Amino acid sequence: MGYFSVGGGNRLYGEISASGGKNAALPMLACAILTSDEIVLRRCPNISDVSDMLLILKTLGAQVKREGDTVIIRAQDIDTACMPEELSHKIRSSIFLLGSMLARRNEACFYPPGGCEIGKRPIDQHLYALKVLGVDSQWEGGRLWCSASKLKGGVIDLRFPSVGATENAVFAAVLAEGVTVINGAAREPEICWLCGMLKSMGAHISGEGTGSVVIEGVKKLHGTEIDCLADRIETCTYLAAAAAAGGNVTVKNTCPSCFGEVISLLEKTGASVKVYGSTVNISAEKRPDAFELITAPYPGFPTDMQAQMCALACAAKGTSVIRETVFEDRLKHADEMAKSGAGALRDGQTVFITGSERLRAADFYAKDLRSGAALTVLALCCEGKSRVFGTEYTDRGYEDLEGKLRLLGADICRV
Repeated sequence: MGYFSVGGGNRLYGEISASGGKNAALPMLACAILTSDEIVLRRCPNISDVSDMLLILKTLGAQVKREGDTVIIRAQDIDTACMPEELSHKIRSSIFLLGSMLARRNEACFYPPGGCEIGKRPIDQHLYALKVLGVDSQWEGGRLWCSASKLKGGVIDLRFPSVGATENAVFAAVLAEGVTVINGAAREPEICWLCGMLKSMGAHISGEGTGSVVIEGVKKLHGTEIDCLADRIETCTYLAAAAAAGGNVTVKNTCPSCFGEVISLLEKTGASVKVYGSTVNISAEKRPDAFELITAPYPGFPTDMQAQMCALACAAKGTSVIRETVFEDRLKHADEMAKSGAGALRDGQTVFITGSERLRAADFYAKDLRSGAALTVLALCCEGKSRVFGTEYTDRGYEDLEGKLRLLGADICRV
């Protein structure tokens, strides 16, 4: 098992550049199935989830080439409708190909998706949305078989603004006959970026970024060349690290308008945050103040930043109150964080964290992607040398986490 060896006590100073986003790149890669033309995705992050998604596309018959941070895909010959079992189980994002495959072939064979264990992650809303569009789904032998004689537009009323269900509904609807309306749609920036990509391919979409998205189906989509949206969660992780450990950090080539809630909360902890176009700077010269936060779908506070803010709370003055409302089992990292000497009391979906001025080093064990990043942030604040196990989790969503932290002056290496 790999781990990060992290020495605490160093403030962070310097400038780094944001990578393309995991949550943007994966559904954008799924767009390649919707056309036989070439898709060029620039600024595609070099992370394990992307590598696995590219391998899935290859297995399905697509031609895939990577040149630096540019990925070129041509899915002219998709010779199977069945997803590879092992890779489907490995990453949650394999589910994005369900809507794309149905739009391309009117059929799909799918295995339960993998990903981080952060609570129940049912796909019932995905299947409901596809059913509205004419898809029949049934489980057989551990596999989900989906088919439709013809995809037809309809009105989809999502009971929760699920990002994945919204994206799958959009994928299926862009080539469906007629008009589709998605009510209760997720509003994340990554969905807006995805819809922009699809429109550059010839799709007719309006209302993205609101709770009601309208898609008028077209007969064919063509290729496109586009940049991946910057990773707002990666950017915010480095901002939280600077707020927790102290220092002055600048992140370039990012999208500050996408994470206003995080900026507001960091300012409440006492940090100074300034935005200059696509650049954000944070200055944190004193110990952070305690805070309260409640996660919520966009534009609320992102659940993907909750663990990192728990790490900041461990270093803060006073008791912070953090409530998770999106996933019911995403506070497991609090028990690991208590090893540092911070007080961590869980009560259902809420954790009360009492910070300490002298946090102690420990062996921390990550259980998912964001907890891996959060425990690394915490280790930066501890006295002595910590080990953060579970680098395979952070590799799923962070491109060279330890390298970027070293650029900021952190004492960190991969073992």
